[in-house]
Amino acid sequence: MRDLGYIIDYKEALEIKDHMALTLNIWGLPTQFITKNHSTYEIDHPNLEKQFGAIYLAGKDIDTIKAKNAVKFVEIRFFVAQLKLLNKYEEFLKLKTKYSSLITVKEDSILKFQFYELNQKLINELLFDIHSVLFKLDN
Repeated sequence: MRDLGYIIDYKEALEIKDHMALTLNIWGLPTQFITKNHSTYEIDHPNLEKQFGAIYLAGKDIDTIKAKNAVKFVEIRFFVAQLKLLNKYEEFLKLKTKYSSLITVKEDSILKFQFYELNQKLINELLFDIHSVLFKLDN
């Protein structure tokens, strides 16, 4: 019986994670997992010395995720301090407003876009908007 908190099939979550990571890699933002539990995939930015963001498969730890064969949600997150260094924080706040009625969006020192349902169209729309903000030419 699946734990009610673990609602997304692990294989589907990995496919979405791979899709997000591939998209970010194409843009020149490499992803890698360095954390011990291998459910967080760090996003690097070539103009920053510290971690820029992450793709996160939510669960207690990788062993629990594998045992339940599911995750709680899939999240793409960005560190607010890094967004400010890139002068992109205000634009990301607009994305927060836009997506708050469609998915769970949280912010503290990290801006988090959380998917409790894997809606490929909505994920692609968010990725497109993130690309538009990050690679917008300032006049």
